[in-house]
Amino acid sequence: MSWAELDWPNLSPTYPEPRPRSAPPPRPPVPLDIAAQVRRAERRRRVFVPICALAGAALFGVGLALYHPSGTGFTLALAIMGTGLLVAIVVPALAVLLVIGPHWRQRLQHLQLMRWERERRLWLTRERERYLVALSAPQRNALRNILATERGLPLRYLNEWQPLTRR
Repeated sequence: MSWAELDWPNLSPTYPEPRPRSAPPPRPPVPLDIAAQVRRAERRRRVFVPICALAGAALFGVGLALYHPSGTGFTLALAIMGTGLLVAIVVPALAVLLVIGPHWRQRLQHLQLMRWERERRLWLTRERERYLVALSAPQRNALRNILATERGLPLRYLNEWQPLTRR
């Protein structure tokens, strides 16, 4: 395994090359841009659904204004109110489900990708800690200083470093 696979800088040969105990979790077979696809679909949905709700409420309000129980426009008012309810409730639901998305498949793929990212982060943390524990104290401190300067962290945070323990 290389230093880059552990998201660490390429260190000098004085440090032994990392040898993880287990292989990293395999990336699920999802499109590379699934997160962007879901974000775009959510953005479209955030615009479309409120517009439909407002248009439906406006139609329903017009139907209420025209409604007179004994008047001649009784059926027209009921038709406009019914159309308003359809536009406010059914149209956004069907449009989100069938057209706008994100579709169920996209949501599942995005969930798989997020789970994989979490599992990979946990694996990386576990392997890094195992590597650091295996080093001698001076090497460990020197490596922590190198990592801190790479990431721009103050050294006081690294002095509090403790490996994760099983609970």
